[in-house]
Amino acid sequence: MNNIFLNIPFFWDKLIRKCGDTFFYPALLGTLGCIGLIPLLYPGIPQGHDLFFHLARLQGMLDALNEGVFPIRVNFSALDGYGYASGLFYPDFFAYIPVFFAKIGISLINSYKLFLFIWWFFAVYSMYFSLTKMGVEKFGAFAGALLYGWSSYFATDIFNRAAFGEVLAFPFIPMVILGLYNLIYGNFRNNLPLIFGFSALFLAHQITFILMCIISFLWCVLNIILFLRKLERILFLFISIFITFVLVSFFFLPMLEQMQYMEYNLTSRTIKSSIIERAVPFTRLWLELPYMKLEYWIPPGIGIIFLIIASQRLRFTLPPNIHRRTSDGLLIIGFGCLLAATNFLPWEGMMKALAGIQFPWRFYLPATAFLAAGCGFILSHLTQNDISKIRYWTWILFVGCGFAWYFNVAYVYAAKIHEGKMLTNFSPSMAGRLVASGIHYLPSGMDIEDIEERGKIVLSKNTIRMRPSFSANGETTLTFEGNSSDNQLEFPIIPYKGYAAQLILPGQNHIGLPILISSNSLLSVDLPKEYKTGKIHIYYKGTLVQKISAILSGLFFLGICVYKAFFVRRSRLI
Repeated sequence: MNNIFLNIPFFWDKLIRKCGDTFFYPALLGTLGCIGLIPLLYPGIPQGHDLFFHLARLQGMLDALNEGVFPIRVNFSALDGYGYASGLFYPDFFAYIPVFFAKIGISLINSYKLFLFIWWFFAVYSMYFSLTKMGVEKFGAFAGALLYGWSSYFATDIFNRAAFGEVLAFPFIPMVILGLYNLIYGNFRNNLPLIFGFSALFLAHQITFILMCIISFLWCVLNIILFLRKLERILFLFISIFITFVLVSFFFLPMLEQMQYMEYNLTSRTIKSSIIERAVPFTRLWLELPYMKLEYWIPPGIGIIFLIIASQRLRFTLPPNIHRRTSDGLLIIGFGCLLAATNFLPWEGMMKALAGIQFPWRFYLPATAFLAAGCGFILSHLTQNDISKIRYWTWILFVGCGFAWYFNVAYVYAAKIHEGKMLTNFSPSMAGRLVASGIHYLPSGMDIEDIEERGKIVLSKNTIRMRPSFSANGETTLTFEGNSSDNQLEFPIIPYKGYAAQLILPGQNHIGLPILISSNSLLSVDLPKEYKTGKIHIYYKGTLVQKISAILSGLFFLGICVYKAFFVRRSRLI
């Protein structure tokens, strides 16, 4: 046994020298990732906080695809067929990946698990290659990626919270960090990481996008001198903002259109709620242990390993160069984000404008990313390609990161297995009211109880004979007879902008009917008295803004690809 431990350093050093650090560290990262994600092989998945909501989203998208609907903007099967347009407010862009897996025959649960597996690797390699692009040595990049991938918050988001949106955001924050590095310190003309990082972040998780916008603004302000010395940086900043806006306009503009169409619980309730109760106590910021028996749930601490490595910055003095400014900036922002998760900020005062983020500890995600990147810079400087130092810090990383990851994953699995809450199959009926968790995207004042009490029926102001037919693709056809006076019909449909109504009369062309919003905040149409008998066809047509913005974003993206391909080809010829 002693010989084994004595020979480990020898084999370790030999392996690095033989493989080369360019191959060794990505391979080691991949191996550790496979080991860390072994729990996904266990049948089922823990029933996390938001799991039913997101699985219902994915199932609704799958059902819509099976009905020939694309793009998918409304979950027509949700809320007993009333429809819930989470896709108009909560981007489904990356959700098509697990839906595609389910479409080709993999069960929805296994599609979701396969996606988590792939996305974890996407996130850690995004951090790894972003750090190498910033000039960090391979071991430092490996350390930053492992700190990020095996962080307690990543484990919590995947297994305990089932926070699909935040999980989607993980790969793109490193891209934004790289983009900001290029803009502030490096080659500001290389702004594609910033553009695509922010664009993808917007399409992944808008709350994280907002937080990163605030953080990026503050980082730029702290470096205003560098912008003033090189005014072109300011120009490229605005160019990046403009291009990002155009790329995401296919989602942003239709969302804005919906927000102006009518008021939702999102604006009348969610963003006006108090979140100070969810602030994290200072004493619970670091220790990566699940906290139980609390009035309001908070995630485990971010991890002692971050504190251990970040404290090494006090041991040495860096020359006043780009790397020092970058590493110090990353650490300052990371610690600042942790403070923002506490009641240090006036969440009942000036910061109440950010109540829409729902929980102050949302700042844990950018804190994890910035601290991981900053620690990567520190370890790169500490080790400086010294094999013995690299080996020393590798073992510390294995223990520190491994504890943060495995303790939280093991805790969740043990608890859910004991409680019998391992989900092995899914049907929309299991989600119940959680299909519209938070009811953010229902009309203002509407609750799920209102829908359940009303039932799936068509109401008529006057007494007429009618027979409704509801299709799985969101289309409703109402056959009516005996309409003798001006009438108004109320349908069991949430009236998101984009619905259309057609009056179908025997032997005549279809007549368009205006869509109205009833006093119950449901879709209604007026039926004039001259139409005694016929059919009314309701379907989701979409809006002109949706179509034009999609064409605009698509053409702009294609233009960027063509320009980049031409630029790369030209640079090679030169």
